[in-house]
Amino acid sequence: MSEREKAKFERKTAPMIMPGEKVLWTGGTLKKSSMWERKAGFMRLFYIIPGVLFAIGAAVIIVSLLTDDTETAVIALLFFGIMGLLFCMGIRGSYAAAAYAVTDKRFIIVDKASSRSYDIGRIVNVRYLESKRNIGFIDFMIYERGQYTMRGVEDPKSVSELICRTAYEAGQAVNNMQQGY
Repeated sequence: MSEREKAKFERKTAPMIMPGEKVLWTGGTLKKSSMWERKAGFMRLFYIIPGVLFAIGAAVIIVSLLTDDTETAVIALLFFGIMGLLFCMGIRGSYAAAAYAVTDKRFIIVDKASSRSYDIGRIVNVRYLESKRNIGFIDFMIYERGQYTMRGVEDPKSVSELICRTAYEAGQAVNNMQQGY
């Protein structure tokens, strides 16, 4: 990651950092990551759907125009056009650029829609997938919140190890405080 990209992610997450909080890592979705690296293997099939819809729609429209059935051509054009638009709208949001920060207390997410943070001690089941270019994604569960995926992260192995280690240490600190009572 270039210094310019790193500074951009730090600027995005800086307003969310609380006094006394130590920032351990800042990063985000990199533009150079390809769509194949941002999704799990089974999700790759969804990139075939627009092509299949286009081919079926084109075949129906051509056949209906050759047989002078303009009603079917218009209905097919509307149906396949709307399906394609809905698909593109649905997939577009899944690649929104985001900035992330891991602190000694929280995991912070800043994207176009909102800014949110989660207690780092509530993160469990951290997994990563790395490509040949050292860019990939990290999946994890946030206890009582659900699953989250960080996409287009540079060096996902070391970032996932940092999240695991920080979550473990945060959990240990809570356990030590509880044992004192």
